[in-house]
Amino acid sequence: MLRWKSTGITILALCQLFCSILANQCDCGLSGLQKRIYAGNQTYPHKYPWVAHLRFFNYIGGGQYGLCGGSLIDQWHVVTAAHCLHDESGQIRDPSAVQVYLGVHSLYFLPTARKVAYFIIPDDYDPSKPVNNDFAILQLAEPVEFSHTISPICIPAGDNEPYRRLTVAGWGHLGPNQGTAPVLQHVDVFYVGKRQCYNMVKDYLYRTHPMVRLFPEKFIIPQIHRNHMCAVDGFSGGDACQGDSGGPLMYLNPHNDRYYLIGVVSGSYDLCGDEMTPGFYTVVKRFRHIIESVAPQSHMCYY
Repeated sequence: MLRWKSTGITILALCQLFCSILANQCDCGLSGLQKRIYAGNQTYPHKYPWVAHLRFFNYIGGGQYGLCGGSLIDQWHVVTAAHCLHDESGQIRDPSAVQVYLGVHSLYFLPTARKVAYFIIPDDYDPSKPVNNDFAILQLAEPVEFSHTISPICIPAGDNEPYRRLTVAGWGHLGPNQGTAPVLQHVDVFYVGKRQCYNMVKDYLYRTHPMVRLFPEKFIIPQIHRNHMCAVDGFSGGDACQGDSGGPLMYLNPHNDRYYLIGVVSGSYDLCGDEMTPGFYTVVKRFRHIIESVAPQSHMCYY
């Protein structure tokens, strides 16, 4: 009979060995060929082969659509933001009215759209409060064949947070008064702790709403939700913008050169471009149980 020794050193060593074996089995998060993105830059073609361009039409065959991003996590599933799945009235869209594009760099050269079979949304997601539990998974109608232009991103298997600098990518607006990007953009942002994020949000509301500043006792500034993390480039204002919702917030692990899906672009108090106002990102690790349940072939990897 195999017995576990009670010494912490032995258990830790075995855990590290097991985690190392799992990490070596992870086939995900590798950049391809080797910037809503405000203050970002154009990416190399297929640098992020898991990034999906999503179009949510109001109805099947409609001409107008909502723009969002997503992340491929296995052959069948794309992670995005739950608020992307709802129309302006709060009604959930028809999955048949959604188009998914993978392996895209320029929106001028789109491949054949992939169809969606159905949505997976947390039971406690409330469209009237879209910042809470803003997480969803799209089940594709047909599986994806991986290549150097299409491959999945890694999902963090542990709860540790070794990152400081992160990267966000998308085809959203290039600035508050600018159009959307025709070519995939990316920009580095920096993790902001919840206490600092709350103070930055309070400062933003004081700066933009004089009544809140003059009568703070009459207004309740909501705390940062536990399912959210904050990030922004405090020098350039680089951040996600309108149209980037659902896209990936990524961490490049310097030890194995793999990208991990840390967050999903969710929202912000400002349009974008304010270096003193962070963006909100849904924390992916808090929805790992859903990913494990509906996408068991996704790559859960340790850093």
